[in-house]
Amino acid sequence: MIHRTSAVRLLSLTLLLALLGAACAPAATPAPTAPPTATPEPPQKAALDKLLQDAAAAGTFNGAALVAQNGQIILSQGYGLADRAQKIANTPQTKIRIGEITQVFTAMAILMLQERGKLSLQDKLCTYLKGCPEAWKDVTLEQLLAHTSGIPDTQLFNQTPDQVLASLEKWPLKFKPGSQQDYSHTGYIALGKVIEAASGQTYEAFVQQNIFDPLKMTRTGYDHGQADLAIGYTDPSAQPATLPDPQGMYASGALYSTVEDLNRWDQALYTEQLVSAKSLAAMFTPSPLPSLSTGWSNGYAFWIHASAPHVVESAGGQVGISALYDRYPDQKVIVILLANQQTDTLYDLSGALTQVMLGE
Repeated sequence: MIHRTSAVRLLSLTLLLALLGAACAPAATPAPTAPPTATPEPPQKAALDKLLQDAAAAGTFNGAALVAQNGQIILSQGYGLADRAQKIANTPQTKIRIGEITQVFTAMAILMLQERGKLSLQDKLCTYLKGCPEAWKDVTLEQLLAHTSGIPDTQLFNQTPDQVLASLEKWPLKFKPGSQQDYSHTGYIALGKVIEAASGQTYEAFVQQNIFDPLKMTRTGYDHGQADLAIGYTDPSAQPATLPDPQGMYASGALYSTVEDLNRWDQALYTEQLVSAKSLAAMFTPSPLPSLSTGWSNGYAFWIHASAPHVVESAGGQVGISALYDRYPDQKVIVILLANQQTDTLYDLSGALTQVMLGE
């Protein structure tokens, strides 16, 4: 019989030997892990990039491009230089002036204010506009949104919005409000003043706080000549273009953005994050009125081509910049081209990119 004390000592010795054996045993070899699988590139990307590289090499595109489908970015890339003197390349994050694409945000701001009970699209413009010309007394906010107001278009880009509107008192309407469609940059300047009157904020503050901030569009804003914006060029000259005063462009054309921020905006248009489905449907409903642009009708700030492929479009063009934003809602495809170069080839380029995406 083992004494109790001897038994405890024997047990302790046994445990110690076991522990020493475990410590001296070779470490177990971990099971090999498979290398991470690379995400395959979308099959269309190479063809899209080839078209854009060719355009860049030909000197017809200098900027940034984004193509996406069903929320998946197929291509997002910069081409050429944002600043030729400093050799700064364009990237998908390059801030580029978007010209009249600004109008889509102005239209959204008006719809948001209507849903908040601050205004109605059937309100008369003169309710909100100081010194409103008598000839404009029947113009409604909806007519301004859809370019059916008859207010003439102007190119008075180097005047303040108040100066532009005041100068039009002596200009007659082009047609009776609500009788046909015709583009009016001036109508969207007037809508900017409506947004300020109804919201109690500046136009810049309203779109920043109510659209850009919620959508995390951190590289989109109002053009005050910021140093980090891409420099605009008028080819073939390598010298920077003399751009119009952004204050004169105002709610019709004073914003800058990036292709990736515009993609965030586009994705929000498939949701009710900003406004209701009813308001979105109105935004994308083509006007039935006669249009001066064959095959195209106006929604709110968007041009709409109803025949296949059904496309909703916004474009901007000023000295030194060109911008095009095409969305194909049936296929959930978008093509965004922002160029810090004045060019008339973006429509053809967008069409070629679209053919790749739609398999035409």
